[in-house]
Amino acid sequence: EMLRALQDEPAAVPDDDRRTGRRADEHELYMLTERMQAWAQLAAADAVRSGADAPSLFVAAGREALERILDRLPENEAVDRPGAFRMPAETSDPVANWRRSFLQALTLLATGQTDPAGTATALPAPPPAAENQAGLRIEVVRFPHRSITEVLAAAGLLAAVEPVKAAAVHTVIVTVEPA
Repeated sequence: EMLRALQDEPAAVPDDDRRTGRRADEHELYMLTERMQAWAQLAAADAVRSGADAPSLFVAAGREALERILDRLPENEAVDRPGAFRMPAETSDPVANWRRSFLQALTLLATGQTDPAGTATALPAPPPAAENQAGLRIEVVRFPHRSITEVLAAAGLLAAVEPVKAAAVHTVIVTVEPA
């Protein structure tokens, strides 16, 4: 790999790692499945120690892991998409207040404390960004009544770890990337 990089030859990306739309950088795809398996092992170990109030909430700096999971889940698998939006990249009081309420809403979304019927809780909308202002694109996806290990096992991405039921009611994955 190092020699290829020095010679300015692009590394081969397996067909399994090709996506439509924005081309992922090579580092975003590097050992993606293995990183998700490590993610599941840590989550399974933490589920035992964290107790019943711990949310099953995961944040990824890009869509690659989420896309891999969604692409491989069976079509009948329940998935909620409570929100995707653009957040301004500023630190004003309205943005700071929104971040606090957003984190609270994510925690409630994962623990199921506000939605006994199993429907996704509405997420607070961020303050509007000024035109041409830098920002972040945030997407929230919830897997109802599944731990992260159960989600990854259903997607065929969990080989060495036995699926573990987490304390939280739902798994929530949040992707954050430049807008």
